[in-house]
Amino acid sequence: PIGWDEGLALGATDATNYEAIALAAPGFPAEKLRFHRAQRWAAPYVLGVIARTLGIEVRTAFYLATGVSLAAAMIFMHLCLARMGLSPGVFATAMALLVFHFSLRFYLVAPGMLPDALFIASLTGVLYGLASGRAGVLLGALLVAALARQTALLLVPGIACTLIAGEAWQSRTRLFKAELVVATTMLCVLAYLVTGEVAARFAEPSENMVAIKGLFSWIASDVYLPAELLRFAAYTVFPLLIPGTLAIAALPGSATGSRGGWMTSCR
Repeated sequence: PIGWDEGLALGATDATNYEAIALAAPGFPAEKLRFHRAQRWAAPYVLGVIARTLGIEVRTAFYLATGVSLAAAMIFMHLCLARMGLSPGVFATAMALLVFHFSLRFYLVAPGMLPDALFIASLTGVLYGLASGRAGVLLGALLVAALARQTALLLVPGIACTLIAGEAWQSRTRLFKAELVVATTMLCVLAYLVTGEVAARFAEPSENMVAIKGLFSWIASDVYLPAELLRFAAYTVFPLLIPGTLAIAALPGSATGSRGGWMTSCR
C-alpha cells in the first residue's frame, strides 16, 4: 500500500520533521529538530507556504511535489541517456532500470521524503547540464540540490573535473571553466552556510562534524569489527553497479555503444 503511515513504517521517519516544517511555515517549528534534518528546511518550507496559499492539505502537497520531482528525474535521465548513442534495446533497458529502481519507488511509498526526491531530480539536472555543456542548467540544478540536501557539497570535485576535462566543455575558454568551477563551489558552500544559519534557529546543536569523524572514532574504539566495515563498504558499492555497468556498455568500441559512448556524445 502507498501512504504516509506506510512510509514511516519503512523507515522514512525524517518525513515527520519535514511535515513539521511545512505545517509551521511561514514560521518555524517550536520543537527543536535534529540539525541535519532541520538544515533541509528549504523544500518543506516552500511547500508549506504554497499549500497554505492554495488552501490544500500539506500531505497532499507532499504527494504532488514528490511525484513532480521523480518525473523530472526521469526526464533529465532520458535526456542524458539520449546523448550516449545507445542502441534502442540498451536505451530501453537503461530507462526501465531507472524507472523501476527501488531508490525511486521508495519515494512513491514515502512522499514525505521530499528533500531526498528533489535532490535526485536536481542531481539528474546537474548531470544533464554537465553532459550538454549548459552552464545555466548546471548552476540552477546545483542550487536546488544544495538547498534540498547539503550533501551536494560532495558533488563539487566531480563537477570540477568534468568542467575541466569533459568534452562538452572543450570549446569553452580556460577562464570560463575556471570561473564556473569557482561559481559551483561557492554556490554549494553558501547554500550550506545559509541553510545552516537558518536551521540553527529551530534545531538542536549541529552534529555534522560528529557524523564525519564518527567512522574514524569507531575504528579506533574497542567495539570496531572489520567485518562490519566490509559490510558497510559493500553497501557503498552496490548502488554503483547499475550506473557502472551502463558506463562500461557506453565505452567506445563496446558492442552496445552505437556512436562511441558517453564521451563522444557529450561533444
